[in-house]
Amino acid sequence: MGNTQTHQHGRYLIAGAGNTLMGDDGVGIRVVESLEQHQDFPYDLRYCGTDLLTLATVKKKYLHIIVIDAVRCGVSPGTIHWFTPDHLESYSLSGSAHQISACEALALLPLMNPLLGETSFSIVGIEPADTSFGEQLSPPIHRVVSKVVKVFLQEDGPAEVIRLCRRRETPLPG
Repeated sequence: MGNTQTHQHGRYLIAGAGNTLMGDDGVGIRVVESLEQHQDFPYDLRYCGTDLLTLATVKKKYLHIIVIDAVRCGVSPGTIHWFTPDHLESYSLSGSAHQISACEALALLPLMNPLLGETSFSIVGIEPADTSFGEQLSPPIHRVVSKVVKVFLQEDGPAEVIRLCRRRETPLPG
């Protein structure tokens, strides 16, 4: 894990975050694993684990980085939240399994790596059901992985994900 797969369309990087030993917290990693199974998927993939700052080690410019992670907002498990860092900042999301918040990490990345200076970010947050110790995803989260993968596999799927995030399709609780 941790390696970037190089594909022909280097405009986008899809990054899976989370801890696969903590049940649904590993959903971002599981989405990236599913995308890897599609040999013709033309975008770069990366595992971040629980540290989004590992994205600072990228070796090329990206137009956009899409982070997929478990995000607890207090709604039904399996709810997909599509948002940008600006949307994320306006909500108090506690209980992160990461060392620093996603907002802090995404803000630091362009400072840590000049290649990311013009990169924009989107977050696909999936409401977890069970983040207790274990490697299996809960049934509702397992079903959501397939839904998210289908969106990415559409023609120009990452651009569709970015549109969903900018429109913030699933409202976060206020």
